[in-house]
Amino acid sequence: MDSDPILKIVVEVAKQLSAAPWRLIVIQGVIMLLAAAVGAFLGEHLRMRGKRLATKADVAGVLKQLSANSKLVEAIQSEVSEKDWSRREWANLRRTKLEELLKVAHDCEDFRKRYRTNCMEGVHTAERDPDSELETIGALYFPELKTEVESYLKAHRTVIGDADNLALALFKTGTDADASQKLYDDFSANLKSGNNVVLLAGWKLNSAARHLLVQIMDVAGVQEARAEA
Repeated sequence: MDSDPILKIVVEVAKQLSAAPWRLIVIQGVIMLLAAAVGAFLGEHLRMRGKRLATKADVAGVLKQLSANSKLVEAIQSEVSEKDWSRREWANLRRTKLEELLKVAHDCEDFRKRYRTNCMEGVHTAERDPDSELETIGALYFPELKTEVESYLKAHRTVIGDADNLALALFKTGTDADASQKLYDDFSANLKSGNNVVLLAGWKLNSAARHLLVQIMDVAGVQEARAEA
């Protein structure tokens, strides 16, 4: 191979190498600027995207919490409404039963008069005494009236027992008019005292029942107002 072409090639390469550093510096600068711009753009984009994702996650969490709170509030409201309804129904039932209790007490009074008259005349009666019904209503629905109900029943049954004793004694005396008259006199003397006791017990029962009725109706009124609100 000739030495001249090789020399030319070496010289040309040397010339190119001497100019390369400036071009490389410029190219590298341009590349760095482009890289910085792209990096800044991508960084801002990623930052905004991350913020949007975080915000979306926060909103989703808030909505989920609101949904849970709404369900809890609805459950509480439903439970409160059910309890209000139960209290209102119980109050209405007690009002009805209180009226029934006073009616049965009146029935006891009528029965007591008829029973006493029948015993004095020596007539047997198979009529049922309503005292057990009064006792049942009081025990089931009105523990507040326990003392008044028991006092009334005791007085009522005492009068009934005295009438039973009179009927039995009259049966034993048979046709003895004097003995029968003495029995009537003793019974009448005891009857007045027994009637006073049962009348006082009845008055106390009615008074306590009226007071309780006011309380029951106030409770029912408050529950109805709350339900309407």
